[in-house]
Amino acid sequence: MISEEFFYDNETRYFVLQPQNELNRHKKEEYLKSVDFYKQQDKKKKLSGRFTEDHIKDSLANALQVVFEVTENCNLDCKYCGYGELYSGKNSKREKKSLPLVYAINFLNYINEFLNQNLNKSLNKRIAISFYGGEPLLNIEFIKSIVDYVNTIKNDNFNPRFAMTTNALLLKKHIAFLAEHNFRILVSLDGNKNNNSYRVYPNGKEAFNEIIENIDFVYHNYPDFFRKSVDFNTVIHNQNSVSEAFSYIHDRYNKNTKLSELNTSGINEDKKYEFWEKYKNINEDLDQSEDYRFIRDKLSFDTPVIGQVSKFIHTYTNNVYQKYIDFFEVPSNSSYLPTGTCIPFSRKIFITSKGKILPCERISDEFSTMGYISERDVVIDYKGIISYMNGIYDKLWDSYCNQCFYADKCMQCIFNLELGKDKLFCHGYKHESKSAQIISNHLSALKKERKFYKKLLKEVFYV
Repeated sequence: MISEEFFYDNETRYFVLQPQNELNRHKKEEYLKSVDFYKQQDKKKKLSGRFTEDHIKDSLANALQVVFEVTENCNLDCKYCGYGELYSGKNSKREKKSLPLVYAINFLNYINEFLNQNLNKSLNKRIAISFYGGEPLLNIEFIKSIVDYVNTIKNDNFNPRFAMTTNALLLKKHIAFLAEHNFRILVSLDGNKNNNSYRVYPNGKEAFNEIIENIDFVYHNYPDFFRKSVDFNTVIHNQNSVSEAFSYIHDRYNKNTKLSELNTSGINEDKKYEFWEKYKNINEDLDQSEDYRFIRDKLSFDTPVIGQVSKFIHTYTNNVYQKYIDFFEVPSNSSYLPTGTCIPFSRKIFITSKGKILPCERISDEFSTMGYISERDVVIDYKGIISYMNGIYDKLWDSYCNQCFYADKCMQCIFNLELGKDKLFCHGYKHESKSAQIISNHLSALKKERKFYKKLLKEVFYV
């Protein structure tokens, strides 16, 4: 029986299965060259898109999620917190502020007007109103007021749902309200007591027992709500493993958990050793797990390596559509924005406790502030955003994109680069040999996970 391998069909732009002896005629890198896999023609034209005001307006009119940073205050002092001592920039400016209610209402009115414009592409659109912190439940009155106000908005293009990220310490106290209003709850939990040892009170006392007590209360007293609306997120670090954390949450609550790594951007220079002592790579840790198959099957596309391969195969397959509206657009002569940066506000709009408007909660307001809210106004700095984004694109194009073999498949967010430095360094830059190695790794993963490959081609994914 002849074993099979993947090879690339340049005419159809598919990776397809082929008898292995066919692939063995070439070394992988030479083979990929022979089918024009690295063909660079028209790359400059393809990546010649410029960021414009229309990008911003389109994103605002089709907003998927508005995230309010309810408060900077928190009842925990997690040792790896993105706002803690391991990080610089935005993280050194926490002042325990709370977002003024009038700021949030002003922005809801502002986005409601955008949803009424012709740029909106959906009727009865689902939009998530999310609450973030700090610990958002420390400012429950703000949350209640926003829920009440949102429910007064009458607009066919505004169909809200509520969501929250929480450390669970106040879940028992407020679960009746959250369940009544059908919140989606994302609970941060790193596994068992030892796994969770970085999640402590400000006085250093472990918080695990109280966290579990609150989660158990919801699990036993609101079983339907728990099953439908409670999810978990686990940060992987040197005090846990994918297998330990996943098994604990799955066995105790019959739930899978999403997996996150420590943020590798903005680390304090004098804390780098401590940071890398704590850091653990999810893929490497999962590969070493005895429960690899079980965890992979349960997580499916939430497994990091499968998520990366799905992006890869979508990039190289010409019948994949990210949104239903893409069915009606002709891509042949389209030009695209360079880098893998999300168009600001296309995925979420993040409102800080100080009223700053950012495209994401993961990046520093030192570089990404794109507007502000006051008691009277909502201001989006269109000209400033356009100039800033195109300026970064230009710098990266001249130094990296123009020579990068991964430029038209880039996943590098510019806000994860060290933008404060005079000369930008792109972590996503791939020369030819490095690109070949990445392709080889993806093909190996596809060979190992063939059922996911078939699902990726057959199922429709949309964002």
